[in-house]
Amino acid sequence: MKVQNILTSAVVALSAALAMSSTAKAASFITNFTPNPANPQEDIFLTSIEQGGETLLPFTNLLLINDARINFNTPKTLVLNSGAASTDRGELATNPLGFAPNEDPTAAEIAAYLGNYNLNNIVDSEDTGEFDIDVFFEAPVISDSRGLDSFFFYERGLNSDIQLQAIDTNGNLVGNSYTITRNLWTLTGYRIDTTEVPGAQPVGSWGVSYADLGLGSDVVLSGLKLISETSFNGADFKVFATASFCCGPIPIPEPTTIIGLGAVAGLTLVRRRQMKNKKI
Repeated sequence: MKVQNILTSAVVALSAALAMSSTAKAASFITNFTPNPANPQEDIFLTSIEQGGETLLPFTNLLLINDARINFNTPKTLVLNSGAASTDRGELATNPLGFAPNEDPTAAEIAAYLGNYNLNNIVDSEDTGEFDIDVFFEAPVISDSRGLDSFFFYERGLNSDIQLQAIDTNGNLVGNSYTITRNLWTLTGYRIDTTEVPGAQPVGSWGVSYADLGLGSDVVLSGLKLISETSFNGADFKVFATASFCCGPIPIPEPTTIIGLGAVAGLTLVRRRQMKNKKI
């Protein structure tokens, strides 16, 4: 009996250790992108996210933001570096839906810059600015049965914090707030040089799970509340969600959307060749 108890205790301890190890590693993930290596000033398209031996693909396993609501955004004034959240892109990257970068953006512009697979379209935040913005995804989000994270964040510079809390399908805040602190970001392998900064900076990533947000697996979400405070150093970010299969597949993009992505890739290639010819 003693031997059996010892073995049982050992198994339980080992299982707990493995679970803790798995939880600790769960928030890190691999980002695959094209072109690779990427030009920090040009379009950089997400091709997949890898975590826990699983591969998540755009249009299949990863949800985009398709709506936003600005509850508060520190107003932009004539003072340099005033305001808070603004839209930004690589110096030579494409404008989403024709929206040029804007330091005093509308909710539609924020949704457009976050709601695509171009990793060089981001929301840029001023260092001491504050914002409270709700973002919503194109389909419901549920807890991933494979143990993967439900939200995948990116941050340019790896030097800022961002706070989030879940919003359910009734529009209510649920669970607890969770802050991705600047020490958590892990390198993605690409850099971006956008219109608001003087040079290329590395981009970090971090995943957020239902457990991080204090949620049970039965909760269905529609979006996230995103918050920046004056001490957060202004996160420059992008975010995707794990696709839910509870409520049907992700809507198939319109043919014009697919054609548009192809055209963007083609223009990027032409632009790169032109730049090479100029160097010659």
